[in-house]
Amino acid sequence: MKLIGTLIKWLLFLCFWPIALPVWLINRSKKKTSSNPIQTSNIQPTAIPQQTTAQTVPNDIDLANFTINIQTNRAVIPTESKAVCKDFSFIDFGKPAGSIDRFVNFSEFKVSGKNDNSKTVYRTVQALSEQDAIQRCLQEGLKQPLSAKLIATPEATERQIDYLRDMDVCFPEEINKYVASDIISRAVGEDSIESPQPWLISLANNLHICYTSYIGHDGLFRKTVMHSGAKNNAALYAYAVDQNVHGQSFGNMFDVPYYNKYYSFAELIQSDASLMKSLAGRNSDDFLNPQKNTNIYKAAVKFLVDNHA
Repeated sequence: MKLIGTLIKWLLFLCFWPIALPVWLINRSKKKTSSNPIQTSNIQPTAIPQQTTAQTVPNDIDLANFTINIQTNRAVIPTESKAVCKDFSFIDFGKPAGSIDRFVNFSEFKVSGKNDNSKTVYRTVQALSEQDAIQRCLQEGLKQPLSAKLIATPEATERQIDYLRDMDVCFPEEINKYVASDIISRAVGEDSIESPQPWLISLANNLHICYTSYIGHDGLFRKTVMHSGAKNNAALYAYAVDQNVHGQSFGNMFDVPYYNKYYSFAELIQSDASLMKSLAGRNSDDFLNPQKNTNIYKAAVKFLVDNHA
């Protein structure tokens, strides 16, 4: 029986040794590994670089600086409705960021003075300085004594802000009522897309015109020739006629060496009600292409010929 049992064991071994041998080798290897563990305390894990997403500027918002007369930028904040918004250039007045007056070249003043009945009256005016505000009111008929007090520039209204956002138009954080109005005018096509050209900025500054950084070229031209005061308006018209007669386009009147002659014409017609009425009937287009059949045009041509302009 003992012999039979030994024979059976050998038969089983011969049948199953291909399986048993690998198992035995694996177990032997594990025992060796556990008896000689690898020291890992000084091994540092390999750092996996973090993937970063670059913040890119939308292609249709140009933040590059460019020059008009003084440095002009495009610095905007997006509307809430879209990440990308329509953008307009603006004139950089060099004022510090954060001020509500950053994008206007003027301040607002409350001026007190006397009317024809010696009663004290008050007017709110835009001016480049306190003295400029008083001078404007004197020209409008207020009597001395005059005093001017600086007042806060009104903020943009909720209606203006909502309208800008509805049109997906970019606007600066320091926006006031007048800046919003000029941006809206450009957005709806009432003013030109382009900022004013250098010659027009220089002309407007010489005439103490109040304007915002966001006014377009056409808007500043209209304001300059139509709202510069009666004497300046007459001088500008004489200049426009002079340019027209010589086949030249309208530019900066103060670049003409004899521009004082235009002011001589303005003084000459101040007492002529008929000519002043004819001048009052002109619009901004008449300064670009004067109508030759008007009394004011004929008077300007005669004056220029007589004075060899």
